[in-house]
Amino acid sequence: MDQNQEVCALCEREQPLTFHHLIPKKVHKKSQVLKKYTREEMHTKGLWLCTDCHATIHLHIGHLELALHYQSVEDFMAHEPIRKFVNWVKKQDRRVKKR
Repeated sequence: MDQNQEVCALCEREQPLTFHHLIPKKVHKKSQVLKKYTREEMHTKGLWLCTDCHATIHLHIGHLELALHYQSVEDFMAHEPIRKFVNWVKKQDRRVKKR
């Protein structure tokens, strides 16, 4: 989980980044997840995201749905509310969501 990039994988802004686990830890013991992924994949698959994009993903998509259906930037960009947010936030020069 080394931070190899300096920009968010979704909005491509230079912001502080957080690691988004593509297979959330909360669902690692679910049978559908155990059948689909190896233990290593569960712990290492992820994207470096700014806090704005990371929060937006969790606002719109539940943990199990994330694990089963959202494994790439393309998957997230196919989700209309996330795509709309990313297209808007790309134009912002600072953090927009408060945590």
